[in-house]
Amino acid sequence: MARRVQRKISKPGLDYLCSQSVRPDYQGSHVVCLGIEASTMRESKRPLGATEIEILRIIGDHHPTTVGEVAKHVAQTTGQARTTVLTTMERLRLKGHLTRRRVKGVYRFSPKVANEKLLRNIVKDFVETTLGGSVSPFVTYLSEGGPLSSDDLDTLKRLVKDVEKQRKDKR
Repeated sequence: MARRVQRKISKPGLDYLCSQSVRPDYQGSHVVCLGIEASTMRESKRPLGATEIEILRIIGDHHPTTVGEVAKHVAQTTGQARTTVLTTMERLRLKGHLTRRRVKGVYRFSPKVANEKLLRNIVKDFVETTLGGSVSPFVTYLSEGGPLSSDDLDTLKRLVKDVEKQRKDKR
């Protein structure tokens, strides 16, 4: 007869509820742990990796969506395995970037913020951390042949005019 022992293991941002099955006729034991969100969990401030950003953008464009749907798209573009997509999506959920809802027995994921806001935050973090708060290196990159279409150039001109107007209005 197997006896079951449960214990709680805490790690930063997660609580693990572990169920350990111990059989007297077996030399070892089998441990199954299920990750549970900590009640005090909040959005992670750690920078997102390329795979995380790609998955967030896919989900932002096609939400609510399943792991299988995202994995199919990712497999076509980067060749990542379904298990990698599943792990990444679960980590993004635990970091506070995704929500999930069970619909007819299948989890459907949605982003907590729209793609536009996500990209704005990524650029903001890049400028603040990598470029030290200065956009000059980025503008220099664009002026030296970066990928800038005519539409992008028109948008940049409009944005610069908007910023100049805002500064004039503050004076």
